[in-house]
Amino acid sequence: MRPFAIAAFMAIALPVTAQQAPDQPPAQGGSFFSNLFSRPAPEIQPEYFQELGAADESISAFGTEPSLQEIILTEIHDYPKPLDELDLKQRKICLEELEHIFDQALEDGHYPIPREAYWLDVYPRTGMRIYFCDGSILKQYEDDNREIPTRWYSVRNSLTEFLNPLH
Repeated sequence: MRPFAIAAFMAIALPVTAQQAPDQPPAQGGSFFSNLFSRPAPEIQPEYFQELGAADESISAFGTEPSLQEIILTEIHDYPKPLDELDLKQRKICLEELEHIFDQALEDGHYPIPREAYWLDVYPRTGMRIYFCDGSILKQYEDDNREIPTRWYSVRNSLTEFLNPLH
């Protein structure tokens, strides 16, 4: 069945491509197969695109980009607050503690969401609690408005280094 489909495709496609002369540019529109097998015409760039490429590369067309430290300082009011850190000596014990927190949240009528094996979000009536197992260390965070910037998850363990570079 497959060889028949390939042969049928070639029988349809080859006559269409043979009709075009190799030195002629492809016709606008055309059939699907003529567009499929034709050579693409080089795209003509408008002058304003050419000027952007010729400009000084050290300055962006949209101005200077803020540093990660500046971005963190503008978002920090929405970052969760650290509540507690507990060293449980082994990662396995920390993950078991997350399971215990999950079960307790269900019993209390809260809404727990396990995001990963090492990460648990708990939604009480107001706010949010976030639990992470960073190795054997269980870290607990609290957020009041549930509007956490995505970047916080990447920089949460390094906030002091970003905010105090001499630390």
